Amino acid sequence: MSKLELTSLKCTSCGANIKGFEGKQEISCDYCGTLNKILRPKEVTISNASLTPDNVEKLNNYIEILQKAMRAGNYNEGYNYCNKALEIDPNIGALWENKAICSFWLNVNFINDDKIADTDAREIKTYLNASKENDPDSQTYTETADFIGYNLGLVAKLKYAVNIYSDKTDAEGRKLGFSREMLLKAKKYHELMETSFDIMESKDTTFLEFVVEDLSNLKT
Repeated sequence: MSKLELTSLKCTSCGANIKGFEGKQEISCDYCGTLNKILRPKEVTISNASLTPDNVEKLNNYIEILQKAMRAGNYNEGYNYCNKALEIDPNIGALWENKAICSFWLNVNFINDDKIADTDAREIKTYLNASKENDPDSQTYTETADFIGYNLGLVAKLKYAVNIYSDKTDAEGRKLGFSREMLLKAKKYHELMETSFDIMESKDTTFLEFVVEDLSNLKT
């Protein structure tokens, strides 16, 4: 199946523009070193013979707009046109997968910010589940789920490292304890990493191992 190439790509970790990603499955950010799994829009084909000619024309127009929007990084427009297309035919897995990709980019932000939550990730998981339920033969589902799950888990882990671990000390040089706010934030990042594992079809235990080690105080 052909792949739609992006015209621009930002690092999921720091937001820097990434160059030289064309044709690659993953690429490291030159600025922060993060290994990004590249989320390209999925090619959508219409196979529902029961659609009226008018609906086929509308659907083709919506698909063209959403794919152009996603390629250009306009994920808000892409998301809206995914919804329009799904109103006509909710049984196309690639539409649900594109909606999940748009939702990822609309909700994720960068290391020093604190926006995406586990509820956002579960919304993404719902769209991916809809793809699997409505189009179990989708050829793009596994890669989409694996790449979104990886990127979500990585963002959560990096944010945890930046926003939770602290070298702050008191006047006598003793490390300061965690505040309630910080502990709640740590819990949120742990939950997000667990959800990222649930999203992946080809399970990568990296993020679960990190959570277990952190909660067990087994870090070296």
